[in-house]
Amino acid sequence: MTCDQCRKPLRGKPHETVTGRRLCDDCYDTLQGLTAGAAASGGSIGTSISIAGWYKGLRKKRRA
Repeated sequence: MTCDQCRKPLRGKPHETVTGRRLCDDCYDTLQGLTAGAAASGGSIGTSISIAGWYKGLRKKRRA
């Protein structure tokens, strides 16, 4: 089984989105960050992208 976003092989249980996509940890973290950024900024694309990067970096540190 592979990630529907990046096509990397999935290890363990995938994260399933509301739309039925199966994502790896990295792609799911990016999606969560983008969603949080869009909600917090009222839809600003630049803010959503920056929050996604911050959130992904934070999750990597917590996994290490």
